[in-house]
Amino acid sequence: DELFAFGGGGVATVGADGSFRLQNVAAGTYAVRLASAPPDAYLKAGRFGSENVAEGHLTVVAGRTSNTLELTVSGNGGKVEGLVLSEENLPYSGGQVALVPEDFALRERAELYKTGVTDQFGKFTLRGVRPGEYKLFAWDDVEPGSWHDPDFLRRYETKGVKVKVTESGVETKELKV
Repeated sequence: DELFAFGGGGVATVGADGSFRLQNVAAGTYAVRLASAPPDAYLKAGRFGSENVAEGHLTVVAGRTSNTLELTVSGNGGKVEGLVLSEENLPYSGGQVALVPEDFALRERAELYKTGVTDQFGKFTLRGVRPGEYKLFAWDDVEPGSWHDPDFLRRYETKGVKVKVTESGVETKELKV
């Protein structure tokens, strides 16, 4: 598997022993992301020297010759599944579903969002959810990614369904489009 480690396209292959190496990383602030991870995986913890990188960003300082980046990936992400209904209480096919961090400070972290589309029976499943508190939304016709815009989401805030996700937990919710 690969680990997408830096926003500038820094990708490293993870060895059998779990190690990887990134070289010639320019000074700057970066977010740590996983790519090609199993569907139930999430970044559980991360440290770059004394910096906690799982809760925000990683800062590379010019002149620092090396530092160790330690990441803990859990294969036990939570799951949120459920049913989206129309205003007539019928299963809604093709609805956009978004799981958004409830804490407004965490809404800047795109990797914490999970999205999906309902199937022909109005059902959806979101996997690999990092434990925490979220709000679940469903729309019939919305531009993908709109939920990242705070002004857009503010209009629907009261319609979101609260969800508390635990490691390996499964939450089942029903909501209206």
